Amino acid sequence: MTSFLIQSDTHNSITELRTALNKCFDTDTLNEITIDTSTTHDDWEYGDSCPECGNAQMSTITPVEDVFHSEHGEFEFMDHGDFVGDTISVMCTECEELLVHTPYEKL
Repeated sequence: MTSFLIQSDTHNSITELRTALNKCFDTDTLNEITIDTSTTHDDWEYGDSCPECGNAQMSTITPVEDVFHSEHGEFEFMDHGDFVGDTISVMCTECEELLVHTPYEKL
């Protein structure tokens, strides 16, 4: 059985996914696909180990500001800026379980 995890609770996202799946798969395959709209680790908090494997090392994705020089067709990295945003996602480095995820459209 194939399963898809939707990280957004909007009806449009699910409708769009179902429409795309209908274009890609035959009826027998579609009947085996479930769409899980739940978040699997609502109770995980910063400072906790991974609830799946017990690992304590996590990978985070956090937006940061980079400064570029853009002139004459060149786009060259200069330095890191001062801005650091909120963490978008946290993932276990051992089992790759996604523990926290903020969908980009909610930022």
